[in-house]
Amino acid sequence: MIRSGTARLAVLLWGTCVIGHASPGRAEPARTCTVLTATPEGAYVVVIGTDTCVAVPVSAARQALVAQADLKDCQARAALAARLIAQYQTTASYYDSTLASYRAYIAELEHAVRGYKQLAQDYKRLSGGPRASLDLGVGVTGGDQKPAVLAGLAVGKFRAWAFLQEKNAGGAVGASFPIF
Repeated sequence: MIRSGTARLAVLLWGTCVIGHASPGRAEPARTCTVLTATPEGAYVVVIGTDTCVAVPVSAARQALVAQADLKDCQARAALAARLIAQYQTTASYYDSTLASYRAYIAELEHAVRGYKQLAQDYKRLSGGPRASLDLGVGVTGGDQKPAVLAGLAVGKFRAWAFLQEKNAGGAVGASFPIF
């Protein structure tokens, strides 16, 4: 025998939804049941025919359905968050590899710039000034106090000089090596 109207409704819902005895649009005839025990949460262990069932109040059934819907929603959100995290990690790894490639490229460019700067310095050092020059000088020698002329011709680093005086003449060949 059913002790309360709430238990009767829960048993009727259980029979309609779980067992599937009721057809849509057709009323289910009332059944009798025997309540074996009641739980502190408000559920009942009942026997209907040969089946032993747990009957819960409608409010508990609604709460369970709401909790089940919330659980599914949370699971869907967690799955979406996991997919987003995986995509972010993939994107971050692409950015890291791109950044590493850019850093290697920058290092190569800096090495090339140093090489070009050294090449420019080498060209400047090689150019070092005029390619051909003429050196002239006037002076006196020894005890006769007669004027003397010094003339020189330079091509690149090599020099040739001539010394001319009234009774004296001479020549010299040399090279120029910059110290500073």
